[in-house]
Amino acid sequence: MKKLLISLMTFFAFFAAFSQEDIPLDASIDFVQFGKAVKGVQVEGYACTTTAEDPTVYSALFTVNELNGAITAFNVSFYTLITSGNEEFVPVKEYELDGKKAYLGTNNFQSSGETPMNVLVVLFADLRMTITINAETGIPVETLETIIKKLTF
Repeated sequence: MKKLLISLMTFFAFFAAFSQEDIPLDASIDFVQFGKAVKGVQVEGYACTTTAEDPTVYSALFTVNELNGAITAFNVSFYTLITSGNEEFVPVKEYELDGKKAYLGTNNFQSSGETPMNVLVVLFADLRMTITINAETGIPVETLETIIKKLTF
């Protein structure tokens, strides 16, 4: 569990640094709306455990049947940054999810002993933000997609 939390924090720290730290999050929702949405997801086994606000991101940790993950809201430009290629993210596919551009990949921290994770990046252009879900690979990608679909902002 401790190793996984360190993996999630490492992953979050990398993406926070990668997301243009000096640019404030300019989403059309506020942190209260984000928190309400991530806490209101109704998926079997899902529980939002904590949320946090930063000037550049909103984030939440969650569990699905005792497996861990994180949901993070970044600037809308983050979608382009992450899908343009970088060594910490291994792309799997780009597709449309619930009418939004989506990008699925895996983390590339395994060489340093970190927990392997799936990463789902979804562009919410109408809300001026990009949502990422990174989660243990034991949580099916279909569950991550369902979580995205159940987010009501």
